[in-house]
Amino acid sequence: MIKKLVVNALALNPIVTLGNNLYRHKVPIFMLHRMASNKLGVEGHSASLLRFSLEFLRKHKFNIVSIDEVAYAVEREKPLPSKSVAFTLDDGYFDQVESATDIFAEFDCPATFYVSTGFVQGDLWFWADKVQFIVENCNVRQFKQLFVLFPNLALHSTSRDMVASIIIKRFKSCAIEKINRIISATAIQIGLEIPQVAPEKYRPTSWHDLRNIEKRGMMVGAHSYSHPILSREDDETSKNEIERSTIDVNNELQNPSKVFCYPVGRTHDFSQREIDYAMNLGYVGGITSVPGAMDIRAKECLFSIPRFSYPNTKEDFIQYATWIESFKTQLRMLNY
Repeated sequence: MIKKLVVNALALNPIVTLGNNLYRHKVPIFMLHRMASNKLGVEGHSASLLRFSLEFLRKHKFNIVSIDEVAYAVEREKPLPSKSVAFTLDDGYFDQVESATDIFAEFDCPATFYVSTGFVQGDLWFWADKVQFIVENCNVRQFKQLFVLFPNLALHSTSRDMVASIIIKRFKSCAIEKINRIISATAIQIGLEIPQVAPEKYRPTSWHDLRNIEKRGMMVGAHSYSHPILSREDDETSKNEIERSTIDVNNELQNPSKVFCYPVGRTHDFSQREIDYAMNLGYVGGITSVPGAMDIRAKECLFSIPRFSYPNTKEDFIQYATWIESFKTQLRMLNY
């Protein structure tokens, strides 16, 4: 309650204008993933919160820009208007397009949808979703078998959500070929069939729908072909993932983003190798999942642009979107 009162007080229009003028070089970029669906049991972002967020930005006369505009401002060393903010969505699930597109269009928001092209084309579905599928659909006997196959599970909670989370976290240290091999072997050993095509809960959007959102003022960008952790892959695989997805979006869309989106996107999930591959393909920047606002004066960070995970509350959104978070970050650095 105290936080709510403080944030709302600091978010009054004159204070927001003054504060954001002081931090005009800081541009918050929001990273969204799945949209919530009670019907499919998907825990994701609330459509009502997204609408509130865009209403807040328009009411307070924020400048909603594309991620490409942010990157070009950094590259060309040209400032963006005060109160600039951008939105991105990762992966390419159907619910992102079906649930979020109308809201972004309603507020004339040039959001960028980053897609793993092998997923959109129906060549594959994400390994993390396959883990979730196995854990959600196995019976009691099969669930117990998972504890034999993954002994470290016994040290943690036995809830299905926790089991899936632990397995996914463990796989993030592996190359994607090894991950897929272990997942297939696990399914065979416990006697559970994994569908070849993604089930409804995990299905992708389509190129047709992506072309439609492009016509409505939004953008689409490359997010690899199969969503591996690039730093875990050999040179050839990493290069191919970036190159193949780039060719796909260039072939399918009129004006794809010139900013690449690293899969997973933590600091250790990509390296100078991936930056070099992206630069050689003509990209002007790269975005990560490292939290923070982008300092448009920091040209050295052009291929490691930070993003805020889209929050779950109105107060957190207001904090990240306005000068408040940049001020708090500065205070933490001074205290450190």
